[in-house]
Amino acid sequence: MTSHITLAFLMTVFCVWYLFDAWTAEASLYNLVLIAPAGCLGILIGIGVLVAEALSPRSEAAEAPEAVATGTFPMMGLLMAFVCLLPIIGFTAATFLFLVGALWILGVRRRATLVLYPAVVTTGLIFGLQLVVRLPEPMIGRLLGGQ
Repeated sequence: MTSHITLAFLMTVFCVWYLFDAWTAEASLYNLVLIAPAGCLGILIGIGVLVAEALSPRSEAAEAPEAVATGTFPMMGLLMAFVCLLPIIGFTAATFLFLVGALWILGVRRRATLVLYPAVVTTGLIFGLQLVVRLPEPMIGRLLGGQ
């Protein structure tokens, strides 16, 4: 049994349990409006991965452990910097800088892509999240004369 099959199986079982638990807690539209579609999608993706892994031809010798990718540790450092910068510069700027750094680590070198992609994704993320939660922006508050 490969690690992909094990992970897909465990995630699918978790989604089934979570859907069942949410349904038994309160089977109302208000409670299940986000949980049910996300849980069903998770189950379908898990089943799809299980089927794809079961049908893919592989030899046991090809299942040697892979070396850690060269971008893994820089990406971990970038994530730590993102978390540390959140209270200082705010979610918007930290997200933009994280995306620029991640693209750079992944090998993107075109300046237009390094600026436009993070700007579009950050803008969409901010507008989408502000519909649901309030995002604190300490840097913008300081620039505008706030505390």
